Amino acid sequence: HELMKQRKYTSNIEFFADIASGKIDPNEIKAWIVKSREEQIAETTELKEQKWVADNSSSQELLVLSAGNVKGMEYSMAKCCNPVFGDDVFGFVTRGEGIKIHRMSCPNASRLIERYPYRIQKVRWQENRDQSDFQCTLIVDAASGEGSVLSSMMDVISQFKASIRSVNVKENNRSGTSSISLRLFVPSNMELDKIISQISNLRHVLKVKRV
Repeated sequence: HELMKQRKYTSNIEFFADIASGKIDPNEIKAWIVKSREEQIAETTELKEQKWVADNSSSQELLVLSAGNVKGMEYSMAKCCNPVFGDDVFGFVTRGEGIKIHRMSCPNASRLIERYPYRIQKVRWQENRDQSDFQCTLIVDAASGEGSVLSSMMDVISQFKASIRSVNVKENNRSGTSSISLRLFVPSNMELDKIISQISNLRHVLKVKRV
């Protein structure tokens, strides 16, 4: 109806007749529909952001740098990259799930920032925060048959402010290596970096990767 008004049509019959006769290019209608949908999404996102600024003032771990540095927006950590306190992060405004916090090194980061720039929120960690732990996962490649490697990794982790949630070992007989998945709880990326560095220096450890 909005397009008909812009074209100054007074009846649906006349409008559809001109489409059928080729006076109106169907591609023009398609472009107008796509543009309208994008504007609606942007408007909806803006309204939700305004609502989140007003609500949920109990958040203690983030400062959201928008609308006058208002803290306390509804947010959660993205499971695709599991941010840890101290990581370089950004917020992505979702539909119905508040703001998802992603690491800048997240595999999805470039796609989200490029395709949805109007839904990106700049965020930084609050310096004085309540102590809490963050979940993360490490994949450790080590030589197979070295049972002492896993024990040594446990010893390393026990020296830091971290706890192990789960351990999973997969053997690769063709390469003669083992892939060890460690799910940890850590208080910050500084503590995590120390753990990664210590595990990397263990004998028979080939590679350590955070996922």
